[in-house]
Amino acid sequence: MNRIAQSNPISEDLSAFFKNLCLLVLLCAVMPLSAPAQTFTTVVAFDVSNGTYPDYGTLVQGFDGQFYGTAHYGGFYNYGTLFALAPTGALTTIHSFDPFNLEGLYPGGGLVQASSGNLYGTTYEGGYYG
Repeated sequence: MNRIAQSNPISEDLSAFFKNLCLLVLLCAVMPLSAPAQTFTTVVAFDVSNGTYPDYGTLVQGFDGQFYGTAHYGGFYNYGTLFALAPTGALTTIHSFDPFNLEGLYPGGGLVQASSGNLYGTTYEGGYYG
């Protein structure tokens, strides 16, 4: 009795899937070997005058191309700063938080920029209600 060979579509689909999976695993294993090494460069060194602990929030790139952020401590009163960092690496202190102005102390949590271009952020202490 002669049997006609029938193909099994499920078996063929699984075979193709596993071939593609093996190819993907092979590519993922090879890709890191060919990636160029990354180097890091210090752009700015923070000190008490321009702020310390700038890692309490993230940087936001403003509409003007500069990066804006806050430093939790430092500045004129040592209650934190708001700063701008130019793509060239030039750092400008925009504001030192002042305990006598009821504006808030110890900024943190990052900044957001509104469509108007104004920057908004939060502080841990201070302000009108304390």
